[in-house]
Amino acid sequence: MSQNIYILIFFTAFLSQNLIGQNSEDLRKKNVIKGSVSSTGIINGMMSIDYERSLFDRNFFIMNIEGTYGKYYHTYTEEAFQSLPSFHSFTSSINGLFGKKSNFFEFDLGVRYSIVEERYSKSINSFIPVGNIGYRHQNPFGKGLVFRVFIGTVGIGVSIGKAF
Repeated sequence: MSQNIYILIFFTAFLSQNLIGQNSEDLRKKNVIKGSVSSTGIINGMMSIDYERSLFDRNFFIMNIEGTYGKYYHTYTEEAFQSLPSFHSFTSSINGLFGKKSNFFEFDLGVRYSIVEERYSKSINSFIPVGNIGYRHQNPFGKGLVFRVFIGTVGIGVSIGKAF
């Protein structure tokens, strides 16, 4: 009987420490949906819709996993300058955010799979590594607007979205 009381006291103390130890940053939303556009001039560009899920959130570092569906275009091939039709693309990446409150330095690394028409498949690789760095503004509690500017494998871009 006395062992059960000690176990109950231990778990009660442990639970109360966890509840008291929570702060406002623990309330950060874990999901973000955003739209992105980027371009490197007339050479290539993209428009995409991105879904992001938080995996790890500690003080000044947040790690997310991201899935993206986009339409990309290339205007340069090995043959000559010619306009190619846009093609569909799926990207998966891991991104990290460094910062506090609402301002973050952001980086992401991943891979893009592109569905390319057979006649263009020699000049465009189906699997492309992806890397971006940038700045992100997001409400300290993760609610509301997410704004991001970045530079990376598809040029200079901007994203606007919502955390939920």
